[in-house]
Amino acid sequence: MAEKRSKQIKTYAPTVRVAPLKQEVAAEEHTKASALSQQDDLTDKFRETLQQEDSSTRQQIARLFVGIYFGLLALLLIGIPIYNIVVIRITQNESLIIKLTDIVQTYSAVVGPTLGFVIAYYFKSKSD
Repeated sequence: MAEKRSKQIKTYAPTVRVAPLKQEVAAEEHTKASALSQQDDLTDKFRETLQQEDSSTRQQIARLFVGIYFGLLALLLIGIPIYNIVVIRITQNESLIIKLTDIVQTYSAVVGPTLGFVIAYYFKSKSD
């Protein structure tokens, strides 16, 4: 009777599809590698864009500051003599006259170092 039972019990072994699984794993790894490659490309492009924007922003700031510096200097060079002429004609008091050399020296001493810093910062970005 034991012999009859052993014949009746059938063993079912799962069929393993090795080749298709290997292909699926290889395809999945290729997809991941492709995604990582695309991510690296996007990261590189983003960094390049940021560096270009940073450089252009530095350039804009430097140009703006130099323009403001020389604009104020021109205003001083034109405005102070006009002020002196108006004061002398109206009040006839020469004690109210502003000495142009003193103002230009003070202006250069106060704003000049900042201008130098901005220009150095701009040229630093050009060399990097």
